[in-house]
Amino acid sequence: MPFIVIDELLEIYDGSNGENLDDDQINVYAQEWLHKNNYEPTEVFSLVFEKRHLPKWSSLLAFLYCYGIGTETDEHEMFKYYKYAAEADDMVAQNQLGWCYAHGHGVDVDWETAFNWFQSSASKGCIISEGNTFAQNQLGYFYQDGIATERSVAKAYYWYTKAISGKNTAALYNVALLYQGGLGVPVDIHLAIRFYRLAINEKVDKAYTLDLSELICLQASDVNAWYTTL
Repeated sequence: MPFIVIDELLEIYDGSNGENLDDDQINVYAQEWLHKNNYEPTEVFSLVFEKRHLPKWSSLLAFLYCYGIGTETDEHEMFKYYKYAAEADDMVAQNQLGWCYAHGHGVDVDWETAFNWFQSSASKGCIISEGNTFAQNQLGYFYQDGIATERSVAKAYYWYTKAISGKNTAALYNVALLYQGGLGVPVDIHLAIRFYRLAINEKVDKAYTLDLSELICLQASDVNAWYTTL
């Protein structure tokens, strides 16, 4: 198997093909890609392992360890290769390393270190994108709840909307919450409903089972109240 066959997997992994998939979606894609092309997972793993000295390949190798593709699941190896790639300035790996520190995968939980890696990944600009959108969404969450940093809903809103501009769907739900609660922005039920619906359409887990009937009724009552003041 030539190394070039891994390019398609690398492109979907780092988002250079224009997609913006989360880890679980990438895993599904990888499994379908392997099946469609009759590739042996162990052979793909061996090829990626051989190129592990390159940051992008090291990051992909960590992902293979994370999901046990062509190898046994191994959080410590996953962490090691994400760390190697992140320290070599790989934007995707920096976000993934932040995730490791935030959730204690392969390392002890360390919110401050997680925040620093998310910040590095979120702020990084390149030809493909202006920062990692998953890191931007995480950074918004850290600012909203004041995790490892001073609480700032204004900064949370900034990072959520930046993530949305990069097609991050999870941030749609988070912005809807801000508009509903008037956090960092004026209360706006209309915009809250709009962003909730966008999140539902994108099948965001937290939004998919939402019942918007109460918000819609609240929106209608606000409209009626506005008319009665005319």
